[in-house]
Amino acid sequence: MNSFIMKKLLIILIFFSFTSLQSQINEVQKLESLCKIWGFLKYYHPEVASGKFNWDEELFNINA
Repeated sequence: MNSFIMKKLLIILIFFSFTSLQSQINEVQKLESLCKIWGFLKYYHPEVASGKFNWDEELFNINA
């Protein structure tokens, strides 16, 4: 009986660990996408590349 309860607790812990890890991965993927878009626009958009915008500051404003 005691091993049955331990197995149930272990399964519950694994489930909650997996779901919390999955949400962390999603946040990392969001940050990765933001960085890719920011970098692309910094070097290829004509107005940003010419220096009309402080693009670094805009990134910090988005993250704040």
